[in-house]
Amino acid sequence: MHYNDTNTIPKEELRRIGPQISQPPNGATLIEWLSKNFSFFTKDQWQTQIDANFITINQQIVTDGKRLLALGDQIARIHPLNEEPNVNTNLEIIWLDGDFAAINKPAGLPMHESAYFRRKTVHWLIKGRLSPEWDAAHRLDRETSGIVLCGRTQEARKQLALLIENRKAKKTYLALCQGLFNLPSAIWIDKRSIIPAKGPTDKATCLLSQDDSDSFPASQTAETHFQWTSSLTDKLHLIEAQPITGRTHQIRVHLANSGLPILGDKIYGPNEDTFKRYISEGNSIEVQKMAGAPNHCLHASKIEFLHPVANTNISITTPIPDWAKKGL
Repeated sequence: MHYNDTNTIPKEELRRIGPQISQPPNGATLIEWLSKNFSFFTKDQWQTQIDANFITINQQIVTDGKRLLALGDQIARIHPLNEEPNVNTNLEIIWLDGDFAAINKPAGLPMHESAYFRRKTVHWLIKGRLSPEWDAAHRLDRETSGIVLCGRTQEARKQLALLIENRKAKKTYLALCQGLFNLPSAIWIDKRSIIPAKGPTDKATCLLSQDDSDSFPASQTAETHFQWTSSLTDKLHLIEAQPITGRTHQIRVHLANSGLPILGDKIYGPNEDTFKRYISEGNSIEVQKMAGAPNHCLHASKIEFLHPVANTNISITTPIPDWAKKGL
């Protein structure tokens, strides 16, 4: 579609840049506002976006970066569908009961808008599969596949989210791990605390033992139950994981620090060069080759909970991914 400064751009073609301006901007110009509040682009890069007719105020293209802002203005960027990377959008509804549903999310599909993704997200696609009121009640990492619970209303989503937050939903994941299996038992519990990542170029770390928490006040308690299920080769193993707590990257961190990193994990894999390259260039073809898989091999395979309304036991499962049958 061709855009010029006489077009009123449809909302579905736009991605908002922040909320409506709710505080008097006191003479701030568009370019000043963008470069001060949204530092993922430099001032020159924002000017390039304006010059290319990509920035709008109240659905109208703005061609002058020195345009003064007013109370109530909504700034946005034109976001054509063809800008979005090619990912699997085959989001499948696997359970539906009134205001509650479960989907099977493919690996690589983001949950929410980020970077170049808008329509190719769970947030957008679930509305097309069901109706505009629906949304996810919790999240999975972009590269993790499997079950996500969804609700049609805000109250339904709150009820589902509380089940997970209060540990009343039992979640089971399947992971394809690499390395020699040298653990003393096929069943083990990891209670080591995790120090969260400090930023997008950092990674979470796992304490050497669960007794070290007092020495690291920033650490978060974590608990994951693991069970070896089978080995595809002497260095590829299928392992079930049940996270008791819900720390960011918890399963991945615990497995990596047990000598069994998940295949395809660019952050916690065995090769530090893969992580550095992933930070600098994203999930490029070369990074995928270095990691051994396009996405990390982690799948939310089962969830069990008490129905928030019917008070009946619900158990939802998904078919196992191809990598769990034959590896990669």
